[in-house]
Amino acid sequence: MRLISLNIWGGRVHQALLDFVKNHAEDTDIFCFQEVYKTPTDTAVQDNVRTNIYAELEHILPGYTGFYMVTENNYAETHVSEFGVAFGQAVFVKTSLGATRLEYGVSEEAGAKLLLGINVRQNDKVYSIMNFHGVHDGQGKIDNEKRLAQSKAIQDVLKKINGLKILCGDFNVIPETQSLSIMAEGMRNLIKENNITSTRSSLYTKGIKYADYTLVSPDVQVIRFKMLLEEVSDHLAMLLEFA
Repeated sequence: MRLISLNIWGGRVHQALLDFVKNHAEDTDIFCFQEVYKTPTDTAVQDNVRTNIYAELEHILPGYTGFYMVTENNYAETHVSEFGVAFGQAVFVKTSLGATRLEYGVSEEAGAKLLLGINVRQNDKVYSIMNFHGVHDGQGKIDNEKRLAQSKAIQDVLKKINGLKILCGDFNVIPETQSLSIMAEGMRNLIKENNITSTRSSLYTKGIKYADYTLVSPDVQVIRFKMLLEEVSDHLAMLLEFA
């Protein structure tokens, strides 16, 4: 199977992003997106973000089943809360895979974003795939109380799930953090294994070039893992082929 994970940056690089998704849809089974806006209104764009980007992705992925999880309602970072907009994660899975949603949560007391997870079955194997967007607090991507609590909550979820596991997304931590080590316990860190030196595109102008990770349990057979270099966000997309 083939999975692409990408923080879409609210769809700011709009047409290039849609073209990227359409180009990869033919041979990609699962898309995991972060920073996805969704609105019940007719407003398409506000403060440079596509407030209806979920609907646009849904439109260009007709052979997929979409799952959406609200991280924040009436999201105020881009000053669009006055007309109602949700901010969160989305997963699109080829409908033929018959994906089901994983029902679990990470406590808000732990200062955590929720995980959007699905189960898919392929060749008598069940994969639990979790799309994660780590807390962003404007204080860099280093360890702090909130991130450590979040990481422990994520690890607790991973321990409860039997079988093959994939955790991917924008973790918002740098490689040297204890926060990442906690989440990666018992998992393979494919960014580290493949000596990836940056997960950000040239549209990201700050110094820290790490944010995104893909972790897999040891029983997942990794066929290929790499960063895709198309510049459709301030993040680069991660490609995982697995069996």
